[in-house]
Amino acid sequence: MAAVVDVGSNSVHLLVAALEGRELRPLADESVFLGLGDAVADRSALGPDLRAELVAALRRYAEAATVLGDPAPLLLATEPLRAAADAGLAVADCAAATGLELVVLTAAEEGLLTALGVTGGRPVARSTLVIDLGGGSTDCVLLDPAAGVAADWTIPTGSARLTRALRPDDPPAAGQLARLRELAEAALAGSPVPPAAELVFVGGTASNVLRVVRGVTAGPLRAGDVAAVLAVVAAERAAPLATRIGLNPRRAPLLPAGAALLAALLDRWPGAAARGSDASLREGAVLAHATAGDAWRARLAQLLGGAATGERGRA
Repeated sequence: MAAVVDVGSNSVHLLVAALEGRELRPLADESVFLGLGDAVADRSALGPDLRAELVAALRRYAEAATVLGDPAPLLLATEPLRAAADAGLAVADCAAATGLELVVLTAAEEGLLTALGVTGGRPVARSTLVIDLGGGSTDCVLLDPAAGVAADWTIPTGSARLTRALRPDDPPAAGQLARLRELAEAALAGSPVPPAAELVFVGGTASNVLRVVRGVTAGPLRAGDVAAVLAVVAAERAAPLATRIGLNPRRAPLLPAGAALLAALLDRWPGAAARGSDASLREGAVLAHATAGDAWRARLAQLLGGAATGERGRA
């Protein structure tokens, strides 16, 4: 049994899971929306109040993990703490409050953990692009049957970043939805991310977009699904929509931008099979730590079943 806390641009998320072979059985899976990415974008730092909220969430989740049997959960931070000027203070505050290290992952580590969560460390049968739609960035990892981990990239856009750029009405007007799509396409333009036979979309943005029209967050994904989401968010205000689909009300305003970004990504690789997956960084971290112990960061490429080329890009 192992526990992981993932500090992202939108939410802080706890997963406690029992590991049975390479399969995970969740014992606890919950999150709190803090919007750290917005704070860092606005003022380049979390600030003392938001740092205190973050530390309180980390302490609460660490205590929950201890009750369930893991007194030393992995605490992992991603994009917002990579960018925050006061990330060091947040790490120190966390250590003082919990006795645990808050590990600030590199973008490459974040992508590899996500790919590991999606595959369970099993080799893929065809070229597969794992796309993590976050609040502040979109991280892509290409897996290839021959080469293992071929490369990974970060595209500097996400649901929260697109929303901040336009601040659409609630519900957004048709022209605003079109503008979100234009902004998403502009962010993807010139990206060196190559095509693949299969696209796997993960992360809260992708899951919430799928939940709008299907009620489930994994499985085949078609362009018509995203078009249906855009129609829903154009017709329904965020608060009642959040209530109807069981979504945190603070995440609902990000749905229009998330759907626009997802549509732009599908259009970029129209011939690929696409699906959503519930697995993510957290599942990958549980597998990595259970398999490699404290050496998990150094062995991520090996755990994915192939050697990384070391190639990395920023689109």
